[in-house]
Amino acid sequence: MEVRGYNGQVEFDGNSLTITRKGLGRITVGKGQIRIPISSVTAVRWKPAGPLVNGYIHFTMMGSNDRRSTFSNQTKNVGHDENSVIFLRSQMPDFEKLRTAVEASITQNAQPQARPHAPSIPEQIAQLAALRDQGILTDEEFAAKKSSLLSQI
Repeated sequence: MEVRGYNGQVEFDGNSLTITRKGLGRITVGKGQIRIPISSVTAVRWKPAGPLVNGYIHFTMMGSNDRRSTFSNQTKNVGHDENSVIFLRSQMPDFEKLRTAVEASITQNAQPQARPHAPSIPEQIAQLAALRDQGILTDEEFAAKKSSLLSQI
């Protein structure tokens, strides 16, 4: 997904955000790119565009030192932030889609990963018995490992 704003463009591939500045967008922040892994993004700050003011999207990262802007200077101040892009009212629908996709990805990354089921002691003994029956373990190795597992109970 790629969206163009007033002072830059944002590309989101599901794994990272790339903010690129060209043309007039480089006046306030500088020319070039910043690539942000989605795992580093902790929040998306959003100001919708209105009839008389531009909107913006701002990506907050772990360890970043974001500060709130003073009244009536939000868009102006965010225009100097490399992790933000200002957009016009006509561009807002595309930025809303971007915001939704990024927030969904942040939520998905925040979900705890399911840990694999550790086999119970009876299951482990059954696996050892199968290895013994296949000739991979000797009777003595099977008995020793079985005894070791049963001592954990």
